[in-house]
Amino acid sequence: MEPRRNPSIGVSSTRLLGVRAGSRVLEAYAPRGPARAISVLLFLMLGWEPGLEAQSWRSAAARGVGERLAVADRLYLDLRPQDALDAYRAVLQEAPQDFETLWRASRAALALGWLEPNEPVSVGWYREAEAYARQALRVAPERLEGHFWLAAAVGRRAQIAKTVRTAAQLADEVYREATLVLTMDPRHAGAHNVLGQLHYEVLTTPWALRVLGLQLLGGGLDFEASWDEAERLLRSATVLDPRVILYRLELARLYVWQGRRELAEPELEAALALPILHPPDPLFKREAQAMLESIH
Repeated sequence: MEPRRNPSIGVSSTRLLGVRAGSRVLEAYAPRGPARAISVLLFLMLGWEPGLEAQSWRSAAARGVGERLAVADRLYLDLRPQDALDAYRAVLQEAPQDFETLWRASRAALALGWLEPNEPVSVGWYREAEAYARQALRVAPERLEGHFWLAAAVGRRAQIAKTVRTAAQLADEVYREATLVLTMDPRHAGAHNVLGQLHYEVLTTPWALRVLGLQLLGGGLDFEASWDEAERLLRSATVLDPRVILYRLELARLYVWQGRRELAEPELEAALALPILHPPDPLFKREAQAMLESIH
């Protein structure tokens, strides 16, 4: 999924600022009288444009952010999420409102949370991922990346929440954000997966705890979980983006839970055959291998 770029400040506005700045320079240093008129004429003939240096500096700065962002992306794709996140953080020190860097930082922090075996530490990573996603939403609420990575980060927190109340509150936010993503892009595989996993988590929670969670929320969740919807959404994710190992793994997990091992096995074999694309993929492959061995 390649995000679209936001339009930049119009050139005319930048030039206007440059003309004003250049006018002050001319006022201070340009000659007076006929000599002034001749010098201005020479400037026009030579194509001098006041404020051009400022424009060049801004273009160079934008190129600098883009180049550093590309380096950080390469670190992520090289399965080095900590180095990638450090690189994204460095970019954000100079450009704290850069949307493209914010959602990528959220993705890297989420990957680190997946890979962290110590649960309290992993929660810290998920909170960091959530913070970057929320900032991305403040910068560009009309873009879907912020909504999706917020849903993904909050969803992971909901899965490991210690209290029913917390899990239920987080589940509602996951549902709202992922549903919003699908209104913006109905074929967004990640949002299908997040919603399908949300249905699965609710349905596999012990009945008594589910009832307690609904009572604590004062009536219920924003959605009614169902096995049919969980399967439909999880399968849709694998169809819309068949390259993602996690989608295969979570669909297989649903089938194993339901006792439909004949459907789980091909999904697990497909997961094991897929190339590694994201830092947590080796972990997901190990889980797929263990699950496959357990059903034989």
